Amino acid sequence: RRARRGVLEVASVRDASQIWAGGSTFCVGTRASEVWCWGLGERMVEEPRVSDGPGPRRLVLRDVRALRLLGGRRFALHADGRATWWGFDEHARSFGPQPVPGEGSIADAVSTSGAHCLEREGGEVRCWVDRDGVLQEHVATELRGARSIVMGPGTQISALLPDGSIATSPRYAWAPARQPLEGATDLVALAPSESRPVAITRD
Repeated sequence: RRARRGVLEVASVRDASQIWAGGSTFCVGTRASEVWCWGLGERMVEEPRVSDGPGPRRLVLRDVRALRLLGGRRFALHADGRATWWGFDEHARSFGPQPVPGEGSIADAVSTSGAHCLEREGGEVRCWVDRDGVLQEHVATELRGARSIVMGPGTQISALLPDGSIATSPRYAWAPARQPLEGATDLVALAPSESRPVAITRD
């Protein structure tokens, strides 16, 4: 590591092309399709070699095209459309990497402490919602074709729908409230923030 103009340079990882962060964890993906992480649990990274010393550890999962590191469950999205999740179950017990159930290629994923949603290729959105310690599966037909799904305020999930409205789910139930926004048909992206989602317009 070298500090330069207030920036900490990590010399041990070369050819980085992507970066993902969440909480106290961040990972980088390289052009050689390797993923190196800081702050990830022991069961998710390889044992370091003696010569490695302190620094990033290589992710145990392979063929990862993206990571989602926020929320109660974390996701690795694989190049072939599969997904792996790990983190905490509905009883707050930690678990290691497991294949996400279901068929069809997964385009994206988002998680909070109360709900976990997958968007599959073709537009289907499937969510698992924590209700009194029981994880219930739900096909969110009201979110089909969502242009973007992100963590909303607190532990909610928000989605930018094709008609320009934003749907936001409560924490422990699935009944998204639609909120039409003036000029929302010109929105091209939705991003999370602590108070409310932030969007980008075409101009």
